[in-house]
Amino acid sequence: MPPRPDMAAGAADAPVPDVVRLVDALVRSLYPLSPDAPQSDAKLLTLRRRCLRILESRIGAAAAQSETMVIDATKKLFLRQYQSSDRALQFSALAHRLQSSSSLSRKWAVLHFLHTVGVQVAQTDDSAIEIPLGSLSSLPLLSAIQPAVAPDAFPITAGPSRASSFYTTTSTAAAPGGGPRSMNDTTIPSGGVGLSSTFDPALDDDTHPRINTSHELPEPVLVHDLLYVLQGLDGRLMKWDSATSQYELDPSAGIPRPTRDLMHKISELGFIYKQVASYLEETRQAAGAPSSNPAADPAATVPAPRAIGLVEQSFAAALQAELTQYFRLVALLSATASRGTLTLRRLWLWSVEPLHRLRVMSAMVASARGLHGGSLAGVVHSYAHHGDPALERFVQTVLRAMCAPLFAMIRRWVYEGDLVDPHKEFFVAASSGVGDDDENWWKLKYRLRGEMVPGFVDRVLARKILLIGKSLNFLRFRMKDASWVAHRAAAGAREATVIEYGDLVAFEHSIDHAAKITTERLVDRMFHEYGLMDHLGALKRYLLMGQGDFVQCLMESIGKDLDKPAPTLYRHHLTGTLEQAIRSSNAQFDNQDVLRRLDVRLLASAPGDTGWDVFSLDYAVSSPINTVITAQAMSRYHQLFKFMWSVKRAATALEQAWRGHLADARRYLGRERSTLAFLDDDADELQATFAVYHRAWGEMAHFVHQVQYYIMFEVVECTWDEFLVELQKKTDPAVTATTSATGAGGTAASAPATPGRARQPPLELDAIIVAHNRFINKIAQRGLLIAVGKDGTREAGSAFSFDKVFPAVHQLCAAREQMVEYAQWKARQPSATAGARDQENSWRGPSDLAAGLTDKYRGRPGRSIAEIRSMVEDARSTFKVQIGELLYQLSTDQDDTKRNLKVRLNFNEYYADASEPRSEGLISSGGGGGDSFRYAQ
Repeated sequence: MPPRPDMAAGAADAPVPDVVRLVDALVRSLYPLSPDAPQSDAKLLTLRRRCLRILESRIGAAAAQSETMVIDATKKLFLRQYQSSDRALQFSALAHRLQSSSSLSRKWAVLHFLHTVGVQVAQTDDSAIEIPLGSLSSLPLLSAIQPAVAPDAFPITAGPSRASSFYTTTSTAAAPGGGPRSMNDTTIPSGGVGLSSTFDPALDDDTHPRINTSHELPEPVLVHDLLYVLQGLDGRLMKWDSATSQYELDPSAGIPRPTRDLMHKISELGFIYKQVASYLEETRQAAGAPSSNPAADPAATVPAPRAIGLVEQSFAAALQAELTQYFRLVALLSATASRGTLTLRRLWLWSVEPLHRLRVMSAMVASARGLHGGSLAGVVHSYAHHGDPALERFVQTVLRAMCAPLFAMIRRWVYEGDLVDPHKEFFVAASSGVGDDDENWWKLKYRLRGEMVPGFVDRVLARKILLIGKSLNFLRFRMKDASWVAHRAAAGAREATVIEYGDLVAFEHSIDHAAKITTERLVDRMFHEYGLMDHLGALKRYLLMGQGDFVQCLMESIGKDLDKPAPTLYRHHLTGTLEQAIRSSNAQFDNQDVLRRLDVRLLASAPGDTGWDVFSLDYAVSSPINTVITAQAMSRYHQLFKFMWSVKRAATALEQAWRGHLADARRYLGRERSTLAFLDDDADELQATFAVYHRAWGEMAHFVHQVQYYIMFEVVECTWDEFLVELQKKTDPAVTATTSATGAGGTAASAPATPGRARQPPLELDAIIVAHNRFINKIAQRGLLIAVGKDGTREAGSAFSFDKVFPAVHQLCAAREQMVEYAQWKARQPSATAGARDQENSWRGPSDLAAGLTDKYRGRPGRSIAEIRSMVEDARSTFKVQIGELLYQLSTDQDDTKRNLKVRLNFNEYYADASEPRSEGLISSGGGGGDSFRYAQ
């Protein structure tokens, strides 16, 4: 077939061969029209469209271009598809005819094309095309078909004037009827259809625009357009569509469908670059810098200036450095395109690696918006765990750059104690309202900001970093050890090289080493120079009454003063009594610094309070000891002292009452009945009252002695031993030898380290504070001063306390005084014999209280003997009721120590607890039965 004159004349404008015409001829040869085959036209059009799609695609060619290999592969295809050798033999004969033809120069390409058509038909469900191989015998010789323009009719390179002609090429060809030609037309003109008028029929409907899929535009033009897109700029064919937020190709441009898809893949680089560049531009403008993007929209809204942190600035700088490398690649590709050696396929291959990097950068930018400081570093660190080693190294490079300011803050904090954080990016924050002399400095001055802890720093490590800097500042400002801190800063400058992002294991080791050195220094000065254990031992000896002789002397010397009303007491008078008790006991040999801190404290009084209600010992605690022994801890010590002081008072009152009781019994209930003549008819009643009193006193004395033993030994001493053991478990013996053995006197005993024993982690100040608070709270809990629920939470007070029992003890002692007063009054009556009065006046019992009654009571007593006995019985009854409630609470407690106390208090089941029905015989306080007691005559 001779070439068309219009194609010969317009070869410059239509350089692509008219392969459609050749495909039409091939299809017609395979499917000749038959009147009795109505579906032949549809099959012809389907096969024609399939062939054109294959030609427009890029068929991958085998490495070895052998005709024999293609023929064998095609025969195997027929054997698999039809399960018969007839078609394979027929194709072998036809292929032999093709190989024997001398008019074809690219026989392998023809065979490869036919094999690809067969594979496509076999693998496609919607085609069901069967090629009648028998019709190939009527195919005319291909030499009769005049080839169109040769492949070298147009060069690969195209200058600007050549390329501009392609943008003005008509996108559609007019049909003879004036409308656009459609691929679905059943009538195909004999002259063929030019590529300049070919459209994709699959998209020719109402919902999709008509897209020109012809081969009008040469590849260099497309490459040149994509190079603009890679820089975030609009090209002539591909422009940014703000509605879809992507680059869109001009549908009228003559670009085949596979080429369009490839260009869209490459344009993703430009789309992601615009996102990253937009973030960098926003960051730059927010910091107040002028715009550096020439392609930026001048009408775009400029963000308000804000404080950009150092970490965010470093992150933007790291991204900008990566974009610089990206621009170098674009420049290299532009130089290659200018030489005419850059194809779309090569451009795609060059863009794979930067595309992966830009995708990661885009994801990091999307996650980083609104974050700063450590939280920003943590989000970026989450992208470091990637399966691709190259991308993992890339993210680590970005992290190493952006975390440099953060690690610089860490170095200053852990080696110098300086908090340099102008933009609030560090995970350690300082409270400006806490002064250097504040007793809550350790607790309130510095805190950990959990939201700013990056992902590569766990909470334990972050707490260590907080502890190191806080300890350095504590040494500098609270312990006045600035010289050691300066020396530590100089030594830490040589160790700071490992504190950077990268080797996180070495970073953790350096933090552990710095924490060990700083903590050991702080604890060593706290124990040795400031004598922490000496002060804790002093609190145990005096406020927890571990110094027994001192407490006894103080009770005896100050008791009379405390019987007075609270408003009549003066602190300086009580201070003198305290000093007298110190000089009268072994406390005089204690450390003078400890004794100077011991003082008297008078609590706020209410109407009707006596000195017993407001008196308390106090211990002055100065800095830095008040970091451990805080004001809250001292308040707990005062509460414990008041409770133990009431126990000691009850024990002393019962002891004095017993001495007076023995004297009174021998005096008024002796063997000589003549001495009872002055009592007249009250002798039997007085004897019965003394008997009831004796029984009640025995019950109360047993209770008070058991409680006193429980508090002093099972609570205070055992809890103190647990406290020392807890300190030793958390520290190295060589560092805290002072805590190894301290008895009731609080004297430190050295404990040498065991040879070969591994060094334990250093004791932290926080651990000391927690152990000390646990020590005093456990004493308060076991002393029923605070209650602990089943969930472990502490409540403000206990449902029952020992203090509720002690008023009955004091009521019983007051009743004894009333009995003695009544007996002395009867002895002074005129009806009494002279001998009885002389004997009564000359009697002086061993009890100071009984000896003073003769001169004290001169008028008629305030109560009768019946009222006195009722007073004793009421005290005993109240005591038993309170004991029952106490036993019930002790039996339901989870603490084994309290349950053991319940067994000792009621070892013979004499008392009934509040959960059981009370036996009348157990709580009866009448004068009959077991309560009726008479001394032998």
